[in-house]
Amino acid sequence: MPGMGGISSRACVPRVTRICALAAVLGGSLIFAATATASEVLVVSDAGDYVGDGQTYDLTSSNGTVSEQAVSGGIQIQWQNLPSSWAFNFGGPNGAPLQLGTYSGAQRLGTSFQQPGHPGMDISGLGRGCNQLSGSFIVRDVAYDATGLLTRLAVDATQYCETSARALHVYLRYGSTTVALLVPQTTAKPGADQQVAPGAATTLDGSQSVAQDGGALSYSWSQVYGPPVQLVGATTAKPSFVAPVPSAEWLVLVFQLVVTDSEGTTATATVDVVVSSNHPQSEIRIVSSAGDPVGQGVVLDETVSTSKLTLMRDAYNGIDLSYVFGGATPETLQFHAAAPDDAAVALGRYPLAYRYPFFAPSGKQPGNCKQEQSHGCRLRNRFSVNPVPSALDIAMSPPCARL
Repeated sequence: MPGMGGISSRACVPRVTRICALAAVLGGSLIFAATATASEVLVVSDAGDYVGDGQTYDLTSSNGTVSEQAVSGGIQIQWQNLPSSWAFNFGGPNGAPLQLGTYSGAQRLGTSFQQPGHPGMDISGLGRGCNQLSGSFIVRDVAYDATGLLTRLAVDATQYCETSARALHVYLRYGSTTVALLVPQTTAKPGADQQVAPGAATTLDGSQSVAQDGGALSYSWSQVYGPPVQLVGATTAKPSFVAPVPSAEWLVLVFQLVVTDSEGTTATATVDVVVSSNHPQSEIRIVSSAGDPVGQGVVLDETVSTSKLTLMRDAYNGIDLSYVFGGATPETLQFHAAAPDDAAVALGRYPLAYRYPFFAPSGKQPGNCKQEQSHGCRLRNRFSVNPVPSALDIAMSPPCARL
């Protein structure tokens, strides 16, 4: 569809049923027009978010139509260009009408997942939605006519699917609202991920963080992952430390930045630092023991080509990976990994993994399945997820092959 998957800057033709975003993505920041026009929405998806698939969507009247309707427990704004569509659902706690203010602890609207006293939210699009969700939204403007019909709405929302830390951000302006598309918010910006050499003097940079009122910020840095290092200047915008020496080829350090503005509003973000003398690369390797029914004793190893790799989240909040090895006789690897209880796959070790659909009777164990050359197995094994930034590193133990 024209305009999907990117941001365009354009003048908008006034129209009641119009969705038009005026924005540019510059260095990870969103810069918007100072004032809003009739009806606007922008969807910004973090990398790894299931619903938005890490893309930014500019929805306009030239690539869809907009409608509003009441739904169980709240209201829905819908954009459609069949077969594609987006739905934005919001409701107050216990079915109360929306009012100005911040709604924290949001759960999936109109379902058994929405507990009493919690506001409701449900954002879905392009055939993707959350089973369970969490998040929050701010109602900046809302009004109804004498019959209860919604006449204007301004909502900023952040949604997390299942237990994922990857967010879907929505900036929605509907009807006659005059609220700007993006109201400044206190935001923590800890800088880009880094790779440094062992022993290198390393500086973190949170100086691009912003305060809602444009004023000063206070900073608080802490280390949340990896071998402990001594942070010098942990309450400044640019703390420093000396990178440790890895015991293996590399290690990952994760630092968290919390900023606080003059009104006490806080924002949090993290940054990864890879310590390694080698340049990181994507590599996929299979080592199969003799007699293994899946790998049949082969060893396959190559640098990953993204054109041959498919990697996505599945309906169980797990990981689906497919890769086609080169050579005279191409071999296809399929790997599926899921954490217990539909949780997001996180760093750590997963023992007693069962192949879907042969789950353990309790249904609480993680699941995985590896297939190669059309062979599969009914398995019970284990796998672990190792820390590498913006990537996937999985080690899998017998009886199936190692990835």
